[in-house]
Amino acid sequence: LFRSGDYLPLDAQGTCSGHVVTFARNRSGLWALVVVPRFLSALVQEGQFPLGRDVWQDTTVALPSGAPRTWRNVFTQETVNCATDLAVADTLAHFPVALLIGKAIP
Repeated sequence: LFRSGDYLPLDAQGTCSGHVVTFARNRSGLWALVVVPRFLSALVQEGQFPLGRDVWQDTTVALPSGAPRTWRNVFTQETVNCATDLAVADTLAHFPVALLIGKAIP
């Protein structure tokens, strides 16, 4: 998936969109989606983790066409559900980075 899958840079929208980097990889219906914060010194205080709605507010990531709507976070084992956009606050609620894995339903 990471070696030969399609690379899709994703756009974030919302209050903290400039503080997150996101991309997806897709191959044969298997998807990986990465969400990583950046420029944290302008986002949180020293010693604070960039977690949850208090930090990420209304920030979302637009999912590409054909992407799964249910994802599993590899780091936390949480399931993340979304209709069309991925809420960063929900995705980074308990851990400061996310690697989401999903399978597209034909």
